[in-house]
Amino acid sequence: MGNRELHERLRQGKVREVSFDEFSALVGERGFRFDRATEGSWVFAHPALPGSIGVQSTDGKIQAFQALYLLRMLEEHDIAAGH
Repeated sequence: MGNRELHERLRQGKVREVSFDEFSALVGERGFRFDRATEGSWVFAHPALPGSIGVQSTDGKIQAFQALYLLRMLEEHDIAAGH
C-alpha cells in the first residue's frame, strides 16, 4: 500500500492493522526523521514541530491509537507529502 492510500485509509478511520513499515514510510515522506530508539519503541521527530511520535511494533503492527495520533498531527499541522 502506498503512502497516499495509507493516509486516506487512516482518514476513513481504518486504523487497525497498520504495519510498522507502512507507518515508517508515511512519517518519512511527511518529513519526520528517526530520532532514537528506546526499550521497544522507535521515536520520530519533525524539524518544524515540537514533540515527537513514539511507536511500538507488536508482531510488525502499530497500535491503533498511534495511527490516530499520527493522523491528528498531520491534520493539525497541515503536513503534506514532501514537508
